[in-house]
Amino acid sequence: MPSPGDLRERVAFQKRADVDDGAGNRTGPWETVYSRRAQIKPQRGRNEVFAAKLAGVQPYIITVRCDTDTRKLTKAWRIKGASGIHRDKLFEILGGVENMDMRQRYLDIVCQAGVAT
Repeated sequence: MPSPGDLRERVAFQKRADVDDGAGNRTGPWETVYSRRAQIKPQRGRNEVFAAKLAGVQPYIITVRCDTDTRKLTKAWRIKGASGIHRDKLFEILGGVENMDMRQRYLDIVCQAGVAT
């Protein structure tokens, strides 16, 4: 598990605004709800990962501190890099938001970059 000093980048958690477009659809633009410090780690070394790289999609694990906001993350959200080398990069949440340390300190979020969201 990371230490607090490993959370070197800042990410913004975004959710679509609930706007009625007049045609019965309830989606709007992405809006930043909150931001947190994070560790962003690209994944590699498995056959699925190599196949994804050939398709132009890069899997990542993003680690953040566990709190009441981050525990609410679902696939309906996305993450945007807010600082560091991942600034402005968009990450699609694949659904795996896990409490890997089993002590409610950190969450690992399985994401991928390079896909349209």
